[in-house]
Amino acid sequence: MPDQKHFDMIDANVGGVIIGDKALHVRNHYRYAYDLSEEWRKMTGLPFAFAVWAYYPGQVSSQFLSKMNDAMRWGVNHLEACAERWAAAYKVSLQEATRYLTQSLDFRFDASKHKAVELYYQALVKLSAPAPQLFNQ
Repeated sequence: MPDQKHFDMIDANVGGVIIGDKALHVRNHYRYAYDLSEEWRKMTGLPFAFAVWAYYPGQVSSQFLSKMNDAMRWGVNHLEACAERWAAAYKVSLQEATRYLTQSLDFRFDASKHKAVELYYQALVKLSAPAPQLFNQ
């Protein structure tokens, strides 16, 4: 996580992108703050995939994959317990933590998120940015 000095650099002439849990704490400290997910949805009508856990076939053992799937399933099925831990860890209300985990995040990588990632990839290519190989292309 960046030091406070990185956040102090953001001022009237310097912008920055702050993502993750830290963004929840600092969003009200700046004159302009935009929710990337909300802006992406306005532009595309698609959800925003902030992160995707991915691996090359054969690089992850079936036992490890099973443990990861079990951990995600447990978290999704115990959002209340997760919200309690999250609220305590980030010093926010249980109500805010619950709303964040149940309304702001979606842990499924479904067809609409797949399409969103492909659209983002296409935009990256148009900008001539080095783009990684996606989806076994």
